[in-house]
Formats: sequence, structure tokens, C-alpha cells
Amino acid sequence: MVVSVSSHAKEWVPYCSLGEGASSTSTTRSTDVVLEVGLRQHSFQESLQHVVVCHQWLNIALVYDAATLHLFVHGEIVCSKAISSLHLVGASTPAKLTMGKPPVQLDTTWPFTGFDGWLAQVHVDENARSPMDVAADAALGPPNALMDRCYYQLGIVSLLLAHSSEGIAELTSSKWLALCFSLVDTASFRIQQLTLRLLKRLLPYVDP
Repeated sequence: MVVSVSSHAKEWVPYCSLGEGASSTSTTRSTDVVLEVGLRQHSFQESLQHVVVCHQWLNIALVYDAATLHLFVHGEIVCSKAISSLHLVGASTPAKLTMGKPPVQLDTTWPFTGFDGWLAQVHVDENARSPMDVAADAALGPPNALMDRCYYQLGIVSLLLAHSSEGIAELTSSKWLALCFSLVDTASFRIQQLTLRLLKRLLPYVDP
């Protein structure tokens, strides 16, 4: 399981998973895996499958426009499915976004495990995105690996410094806080997580 959402039992929630084996429409090679995305509601689901190559960067988008479920890979639609029978709950309920193995098994007949790989970004939009929007996101390509590694190393050092009085005094300055908040918006997922850990440590020392 790569990404899943848990919410009210009667509310349709999205998920994305990768698995070995053949999809419902094609066979796979030893270097391929099956990408499955869809919407789940209690014990029911509507899904799409597409074969992708292992160990490669993927930009994936799942879009439901109230009539059709679309799967985009690298900004292009690879498959769609008409869905016209979704019955949503009257009011939206708080949802929990999970990266990796879900805390509650979604399907007892399928042993979900965590995702063996890297997630750069995860975005959830309230409105269905247009093909042009999805293509624009995909055109950005993967994050710069060297820059991501440097930011991560800088974040680790900063987190260690945040446990000393001298480090706190420096890291709570306006220039460092501005850098931290900019990373929350623009950095890769693991840098965002590290930045939030750093801010959790620093913000109690910052005057509101």
C-alpha cells in the first residue's frame, strides 16, 4: 500500500497500491508491478489497474469528476472507468491519510504491507483537477536528488542543534524560520516531515 485514506464507513475514500502479478487487462514482466488506484466504501470498491516498471520515478494522479474515475501516469490518462452510483454521506467526516501500511486492514483477503520506496509529494484536492492541471504537475518531474539529500542532511543537523540553547537562539531567528516555512510548501515529502519535526521543537520558543 502506498497511500490510503480512512474515514466514515459509508464515505468513499481513495487509495493507491503497488503489487506483483498481472493486471486484469494484461500480463507483466519480471521488472513490472501492477499499479492499482481506486475508491473504497466499506467492503465495496471501484478500481483501475495499470502495469508500470519497477524502480522508476512515477507521477500518479487519481481524479474522480462525479462521473468517471481517471488514472493519470506522468500527466497522461492511461485508463478510465465510468462510475455513476457513488452515494456519499450527507456531511463529510474527518479522514486519516496514511502513507504505507494502513493501521486497519482494508481487505482481510489481501495482506497489505508497507511501501518499499520513496514518496516525494502527496496532494489531496477537494475539486477534480483538469487534465491540463495534472499535466502541468507532471511536467515538473522528480525532485532533484542531490538537493533533496543536502536539505535532509541540513535538517538533521538543525534538529540536533535545536536541542541546545545556542542552537535554539539561532534557529528561531526570522531568516531560519522563513526557510523552514518555505520548505513546508515546496520541499519533498520527507523534507516536509523533517521540517515539521524541527518546527515542533522550535515554535514553543517563538513569540506568537
